[in-house]
Amino acid sequence: MENIEISKKLDELVSLTEQDVAIQEYKEIEAVVYNDPKLQHLTKEIKKYQQTSVLAAHFQQEKTSESAGKRADNLHNELANNPLAMEYNEKLKNADDLLQHIMHLLENEIQKTEG
Repeated sequence: MENIEISKKLDELVSLTEQDVAIQEYKEIEAVVYNDPKLQHLTKEIKKYQQTSVLAAHFQQEKTSESAGKRADNLHNELANNPLAMEYNEKLKNADDLLQHIMHLLENEIQKTEG
């Protein structure tokens, strides 16, 4: 019986959390980011150059590894300075802060009941 009540309370907490402004804003920007062709292209290119760098390093092809690593770093910097990506990171941080706060509150409540 107690498990059912806990499950209901958790469902209620999830529902309330999903309604929070920070979570809503994150979900909105996430949809925009994942549907932006330029950001998707940059992400794929970064992965491609990172993989090339790692493989080249494995086969001791230092120049190729270094060149691919630099290209991946340059693309990563371009991605990091993209206004849409910057907004995404800000909204992600806000949502994460909210979830961390909720987890802290839950931990405190659990410690109270155990103590």
